[in-house]
Amino acid sequence: MLCAAIAVAGACTALAAPWLGPRIGARATHWLGQGNAISAVVSPQPAAAPPALVAPAPATTDAAPPPAASVEAVAAEAARIGQDAMRASLAAVDARIAAATDSIKELRDDAGRLEANRQTALASMVAEATKAGQESLRADVVASTAGIAGLDARIAQLQAAATALDARIRSANVLALANGLRRNVDAGVPIDHICAALAAAGPFPAPIDDALKTVSRYAAGVPTMRDLADSFEPVNARMAERFGTPWVLRSWARVKTLFGAPAPAGNDAVLDHVRSLVAVGRFSEAAKVLDASDLAPFAADWGTMVRARAAAVGATQIIVEYALTVTEAAYASQAATAR
Repeated sequence: MLCAAIAVAGACTALAAPWLGPRIGARATHWLGQGNAISAVVSPQPAAAPPALVAPAPATTDAAPPPAASVEAVAAEAARIGQDAMRASLAAVDARIAAATDSIKELRDDAGRLEANRQTALASMVAEATKAGQESLRADVVASTAGIAGLDARIAQLQAAATALDARIRSANVLALANGLRRNVDAGVPIDHICAALAAAGPFPAPIDDALKTVSRYAAGVPTMRDLADSFEPVNARMAERFGTPWVLRSWARVKTLFGAPAPAGNDAVLDHVRSLVAVGRFSEAAKVLDASDLAPFAADWGTMVRARAAAVGATQIIVEYALTVTEAAYASQAATAR
């Protein structure tokens, strides 16, 4: 459009100054193309004449300016043509701009729809993923909770089994020591090492601790049944020498007793009763009878030996019974745990 306006202005100038016509026409041809209206006005092409009729070229003279009316008409025509061309160009540009605007609007609408679809699809995907993730998380939580509960139960079972096994081992150790204590007490050998081992295997209930303390007093050894029987012989000899009657009289007294005569009384009767008790191994009863009679001073040492053995045997029996009880309980507890 600018070129057309410049060409129109140049055409008006060429009409006013004819010598500028060829230059302005060449420029208009360059801008507006071959055969445009402005080139035709400012530099018209002369009609071809036959060769025989060609007149000689006139002498070069300065061309006279065209009449004023002709110049104004040409200028008006050129202005009209330029305006029409300019309007046509503007209309074409407006049409292209309108088409481009419509295209841009359509593209914007399409972009908006695509963005809305994208947002909808993204929201749907996020919702589905969230729902699936929540369900998966719930399932994982349930499975993990069940697994943890199973592990807790298994750990509790293992702890119970370990506790039962520990109790079984401890009870078996205590039972073995108790049996060894009874064997050594019966054999009259030292029991100090067994007493120390039992004390280390504790703690025990109060009655067992008291029994262990009692038997520990005789750690060097407890008198055996044979020791008590052998020790009674010199005691019996001393008492017989001091209080006894001849054997003939004792025999006659027994015969009379068989026929209903009263039994002999006094120290002779006590001594006979003690001898009969010792003969069957009832040393504790014999010691009690002697302690309650006048013969007690003669059998004091022997009575001490009898009481020592009785105390050691009684304490040992308490320990053995406790060991048997805890061993039975430990095995029963392990059997219940295994089920």
